[in-house]
Amino acid sequence: MSPIPAARRFPWENVLTSTALIAVARAALVAAQDWYWARGLHALAVNSVARNVLSALPLAFAACALVALAPRFRRLHLLAMVAFAAFAYLYLTGRLPTDSRPGLRALDMPLAHAGAALLAIGCALLNAGLGPSARPAPVLSLASMALVLCAILVRAGGLRTSNAERELPNVVLISLDTVRADRLGGRGTSPNIDRFFGTASVQFRAAFAPQPFTLVSHASLMTGLDPYAHGVGASTALAPEIPTLAEDLGRAGYVTLGEVDWIEWLHPRYGFARGFQHYAQRQGTARTRMPALLDLLDDLGDERFFLFLHFYDAHSDRGALAYDSDPADRHALGASLDDALREDPGGGTGLLIAANQGEVVLTEPERAEIVRQYDAGVRTLDRALGPLLERLESFLDDTVVILVSDHGEELFEHEKWLHSQLYDESVHVPLLLRLPGRSGVRASDEVAGLIDVAPTVRELCGLAPRNDAVQGRSLVPRFDGANDARDAHVLLEWGGLGLRTREWKLIERTDGRQLFHLISDPAERVDLARSPHVAAELGRLSGVLQAEAARSRALRDTFDAPPLDPLPAEDREALRALGCAGGVD
Repeated sequence: MSPIPAARRFPWENVLTSTALIAVARAALVAAQDWYWARGLHALAVNSVARNVLSALPLAFAACALVALAPRFRRLHLLAMVAFAAFAYLYLTGRLPTDSRPGLRALDMPLAHAGAALLAIGCALLNAGLGPSARPAPVLSLASMALVLCAILVRAGGLRTSNAERELPNVVLISLDTVRADRLGGRGTSPNIDRFFGTASVQFRAAFAPQPFTLVSHASLMTGLDPYAHGVGASTALAPEIPTLAEDLGRAGYVTLGEVDWIEWLHPRYGFARGFQHYAQRQGTARTRMPALLDLLDDLGDERFFLFLHFYDAHSDRGALAYDSDPADRHALGASLDDALREDPGGGTGLLIAANQGEVVLTEPERAEIVRQYDAGVRTLDRALGPLLERLESFLDDTVVILVSDHGEELFEHEKWLHSQLYDESVHVPLLLRLPGRSGVRASDEVAGLIDVAPTVRELCGLAPRNDAVQGRSLVPRFDGANDARDAHVLLEWGGLGLRTREWKLIERTDGRQLFHLISDPAERVDLARSPHVAAELGRLSGVLQAEAARSRALRDTFDAPPLDPLPAEDREALRALGCAGGVD
């Protein structure tokens, strides 16, 4: 290769200008994916752009410098320019790096693509010293450098959109789909969660979901209403007059953001986006979504914010395994590293559905293997959450972190898999709170429900309690054991009605009743509904249950829930394949 005369100086001005232009343009295209500015989240938008500008500088500079060196080697000159132009285009439009943020590669704006291509070609020519001018226009150089300087100043400062009082706490509400309460705390399935909540937290060890159904439980979580009251279902959206937690916090000046999994049951059509200034459904696992979530926390800066996060990873799916997980976690918990337990056209979940329907009889070793697969899936989710929980440690001076699940999972304790019955394995969920300025762990055995979360958050954030359209109660008085209500109960509903107290579980269906004394029979194996010595207690509990159901129905009659169009056939089939047929039909 013939070298260019040494007198040719390295084009620093060209390289620096191109670097700044690429970094700023990429940051602008990234921002276009989130639409923060259009949603009124101006500080978040500026912080996001500034972070993306600064994070893009090293790679952009390296690429620009390499193509600027290419003229010294004539045979590589053209190849380097073409390669740089291709790289710059792919980088600007989010195709590179391959682990780019969710949604970035969905860029489909023709003008954005054309602009990215022109900028890539222009920077290639500029760095190579070709084109109409071998040097950038002074105005272009100054403008690009000024933008980089602005990005540095923005990251050093503290921009803020919210007008909530600074003394109020941020709130991070994390929902882990299908995670049983008994899988957290010392089983080896949740070391990161246990570490985060194990030194300073309030833990409600008897918390319950109102239904073993993602859609309905999350509606209760966000409204503080029982399912019979809010009426949300597969064909009914949340009534507009029912206030949501996000709406209340938004009116109080909070920035409200939701980042949830790409599943039908959290679609905005059901009303979940109400009150959120930014509500996004993201594809991918917790691990693949994590970089973007960590960036979001960085961008929030000095905001007062409510952040709702939902992860679907522990749920069964259509893959070969009943519950997907990383091989390392299966190995750690003694699960098989084989791809499938048995071949089934519906995958691992299809096998569980077939077992529920009596089409397949699983052996004892196979049942034990499925339990280990579930545990490994929870452990994989926990490992993915590790960076998030670690980052939240730096927010704890002024942030409430709450972790819940929408329902548990049946592992054949009552001859069924998945989540279709009202036994505790299906409705007992974690409810953990990490509070600012609190040390030590307070564990409460008082019965609580997901409907209690919204009133609790309202009180923690200084909002007046809602007495008109809320059935849940604030748990704040229970944080230190005050007013420990032994008569507390949770209303359950799924194919019938249920009532869960600290001592009793009553299930009433059209085909009969079941009554379990949970102190002596925590596994719910001995049905006492026909026992004469508990007849009085059965009557009392049934009266409470029917009164609560009547109260919910009366409240529901005051709302006008909008009906929804039926789900398309392909969506219905996909939900059935995940074991959700009960919520569809």
